[in-house]
Amino acid sequence: MEWSRPPRILVLDDERVIADTLAQILELQGCDSKALYTAADALNSLDEDDHDLLITDVALDPDSINGIDVAVYCHRLCPKCKVLLISGHAASTDMLSAARAQGFNFRLLQKPVHPEDLLKLVCDTLSDLCLPAERIAAT
Repeated sequence: MEWSRPPRILVLDDERVIADTLAQILELQGCDSKALYTAADALNSLDEDDHDLLITDVALDPDSINGIDVAVYCHRLCPKCKVLLISGHAASTDMLSAARAQGFNFRLLQKPVHPEDLLKLVCDTLSDLCLPAERIAAT
């Protein structure tokens, strides 16, 4: 995967191994990714820098706001930042429907996330940064 510049990606999951693994997969593909483990960390990171993409689990620590709330905050604070949601819970569909009713159309990947599926969706989502195969072959 080739990029016009390294995409800046935040990966939020309260399961550290998942956040770390997804961030590492993205790093291996030339992304500037950062693993985050709490909604507070994500909100602080969104306040600090511009990012191209937020990948967040929907069901975060029960004492925290959920990933859809983080996604809505992200969209309002950084309208250019795209959002992908991941979830292993069926109830996430209901929360996603509620967000869509409010005008937020976030894409959802079901856990477990296969690395190839993740990378394809990231490239599709960040198509303005992902160089097409023809341009890669020509360079």
